[in-house]
Amino acid sequence: MSEPNNFAFENFSFWKEKSQIDYQSLFLFLWLALNVWMKNHFPKIENEEIEEIEEIEKTKKYSDRNRLDMLKSSGGDLYGAFSRLIIATNVDGERFRSELGELHDALAGARIQYNKDKWINKTIDFNCCIIDWNNGEPLFESILFLEEIDDETPSINYIELNDHLSVENDPERIFKAYIEIVYQIRNILIHGDSDKNIKDITHIRVVRQLYITLSMVMEDI
Repeated sequence: MSEPNNFAFENFSFWKEKSQIDYQSLFLFLWLALNVWMKNHFPKIENEEIEEIEEIEKTKKYSDRNRLDMLKSSGGDLYGAFSRLIIATNVDGERFRSELGELHDALAGARIQYNKDKWINKTIDFNCCIIDWNNGEPLFESILFLEEIDDETPSINYIELNDHLSVENDPERIFKAYIEIVYQIRNILIHGDSDKNIKDITHIRVVRQLYITLSMVMEDI
């Protein structure tokens, strides 16, 4: 038996790795597109409840966080696209709900923490979402439909994502939770705010699902 050719194997491994879809880059490109969209739709801050509003107006500097909060409060075309997809009865709606279910499963497996220095033991998934804020502190809430579903459960109470997961029938709350998850994972990718290597397979699955779902939402805006 001939000796293995280490050089050939290294070449094989190199090109095999290069052939993998780089969902991290694709997701970040999509975030940049969303960021441009937000800057266009929210060119200035008008919400007087935002902390330090006078200082922000004075310097004309508004952060991604400010714009994201305005997106969560007003939604506009992006929320419209999201809400249509999550309740649609066509193939696109079925696929979108299935991909959202996959996103929750990926998050549950990855157990990625929110800022672990501020919020201990708070992991990012559909059972621990930042819907709103109170005096600068996040309000962690679940969007899962936690009641047992049987033949007598009114279907109007929940949205089924897959055969083992349902969420509340409240597209606005689901959108707020979802877009916050997008932002939190964006922060981890850009700033490295995580105790895990982003190349961990569980992280890659999360980023893939965010890319797929966000691209579906942004397709028609």
